[in-house]
Formats: sequence, C-alpha cells, structure tokens
Amino acid sequence: MSTLEKLAKSAVMISPRTAEVVYRLVILYRARQAAKQGGPFGQSAEDAWFLGWLRDAKIPWAESGFYIDIGANHPVFLSATYLLYKAGWRGLTVEPIPSLSSLHRRLRPRDTRLNIGVGARNGTQSFWETAPDYFSSFSDKAVAEAEANGWCRILRERQVQVMTPSEILQHVHHGVRVNYLSIDTEGLDSEILASWPWDQCQPDMVACEASAVDASDAQKILATQGYTMVKKFPVTAFWQSREFANRN
Repeated sequence: MSTLEKLAKSAVMISPRTAEVVYRLVILYRARQAAKQGGPFGQSAEDAWFLGWLRDAKIPWAESGFYIDIGANHPVFLSATYLLYKAGWRGLTVEPIPSLSSLHRRLRPRDTRLNIGVGARNGTQSFWETAPDYFSSFSDKAVAEAEANGWCRILRERQVQVMTPSEILQHVHHGVRVNYLSIDTEGLDSEILASWPWDQCQPDMVACEASAVDASDAQKILATQGYTMVKKFPVTAFWQSREFANRN
C-alpha cells in the first residue's frame, strides 16, 4: 500500500472534508497510473476477461459494441467500461455525482451521459455521497454499513433526480442494440433489474454485483429472463441472454 493510500485510509477517521480531498488525490493518481499501463481498469480485471472472451469467440461487435453503464462512477478508475471504450465501444453512462459525470463528458466524449440515478419510479430520492465515492448509494442501509465497517466516510445527503429504466432507454438512439448492461449501484441492482423493460430491451450481456446484499434477488430475476451466468468474480458476475448464447 502506497503512502498516499495509507494517508487516505487514515483520513476516513479524521473528517469528511479531509477524507474527500485525500481520496480524490488517490483516485486521480491511480487513474493516471492505470491509463498509462493501458488497463485493465476493473477491480478484478473483469473488463479484460470480458473483452478477451468476446474476441476469442469472434463476436462481431467485440470492437464496436454499445453499453449502458449504470452507477458508472469514475470514467477510468475501477471503471467497468473504460477498457471497452478504448477498444472502440461507445454507450450511455449514468452517474449521479456531478463531478464524476463531468469527468465522463471530458474524458469519454463518444458516450452519452446522464447525471441522474435509476430506480423503479421517477422523481427525486435521497442520495448519500461518501469518500471514497464508489461507496455512494441511494441505499441508506448500504452506506451506513460501509461506514460502520470503516470502508468510507459519509460526506453529504442530497436529493437527486431518478429515472426509470424505460426513461433512460429513451436516450439510446432508435435501432441501436444494447450489447452490454453493467449495473453497480451498491445494493440496488435487483430493484433496477426488476423494473427493467425486458420486452423493450434485452442486452446480450449483463454484469451486476455478485457480493451485494441483493445479489441473490438479482440472480433470480436474470434467470427468470433466460440469462445464464458465464463468469463470476469476487465482486461482479457476468450473464448472457438465451438469444446471445444460441447465436454463439
């Protein structure tokens, strides 16, 4: 662990403001290091596995697919889709933290970005920002548990606009097929999957949290929709649709 990362861990216990500043420095440093190395960027190199798996299978859109990244967080650091972006993909990123959404606009200009949350109902909901920011969530239970375990410090609570999955799909150009749906919402993956309009959009591949409190519910929803798991990492699981599996 670097000196900067040790300082960040200690900062969590000092004050919210100190934690926020130090963690932003850590993430900036680690994002630059990852970008220099060319990836992988995912927490467990799951992005490298996914892209390699598509290439090995000679999937036509392996270099030009379309993703929806819900809970996109940082555009580079621990990103589920940045390696795909570098390979030639584009997509729709959904991130409720304004500063991170602005970074997406600057660093990933091919993407469409939405600075909102996603849920079963539209409107506004309470959102808790944390340091580090990847523990931020609309779930007060998930955030409180993370802080109690010393993983983060709650910075602020604010009201954030929330759209349903059907509404965010209106920002995908007509005729564009969604090849990959990535959901990382710290405890609310199953809510999004339960309200997903499967008859309107059935992504070829879906990735969601494998270790979250609602992971079993998410798995049941995907299985009901005909998806089968193809790979499980400590944090993320990948599922393929029946149609995609049959085509390949």
